[in-house]
Amino acid sequence: MLLDYVNRAFSRAKDLGVKKVVFGSSGARSVPEGFDKKKTYEQIVFFINAIVPIAKQYGIIIVLEPLCVNECNIINTVAEGLELVKQINHENFKLLADFYHMAVQNEDFGIIKDSIKYLHHVHIASFDRIEPTPDNKGEFAKIFGVLRAAGYDGTVSVESKDEHTKTGLEILQSMK
Repeated sequence: MLLDYVNRAFSRAKDLGVKKVVFGSSGARSVPEGFDKKKTYEQIVFFINAIVPIAKQYGIIIVLEPLCVNECNIINTVAEGLELVKQINHENFKLLADFYHMAVQNEDFGIIKDSIKYLHHVHIASFDRIEPTPDNKGEFAKIFGVLRAAGYDGTVSVESKDEHTKTGLEILQSMK
C-alpha cells in the first residue's frame, strides 16, 4: 500500500515536471519514544531502497535532508546524511545540505567539500530563518563562498519565513 502511494505521488510529480523530492519530514522520520534507534535506521534504509527504483522510473532524484536535533532525532548532520547516501549507493538518492540546520548543529561547513560528489540540492537561510537582507548579507556571502570553494554548481533554494522575497532575491543576485 505504501509503495502504491509512492508510485502515485511520483507519477503525479513527474506530470508536474518535478525533478527532485526532498526526504526531510521530521514527523515521519523521527524515532518514536521508546523505540530502538538502530531499528528505525534500518527501517529508513529499507524504505529508501524500496522507493529509489520508483523514483528512477519517473526520473526523480530523492534528496535526503538532515534535520537538526531541535526538529528530528535521527540523521541530524550532513556527515550522517552522507553516510546514508553512500550506504544506499543509488543514482536516484542524493544529499541535500541545509545551512540553517548545519548552523544549529554547529556542523563544520567543510563537509560540503567532502560531500560534493553526492550533493544534489542546497537550502540556504539565515540563522533566524529570514531572507537575505543588508544586515545578514554576510551570512549568505559565507554560504556561497563555501559552495563555490567546493565546486558546487547545483540548485539552491531559500527557506525563509519572511515575506519580502523581492529584496532578498535582489541581494542574492548581487552576490554573483
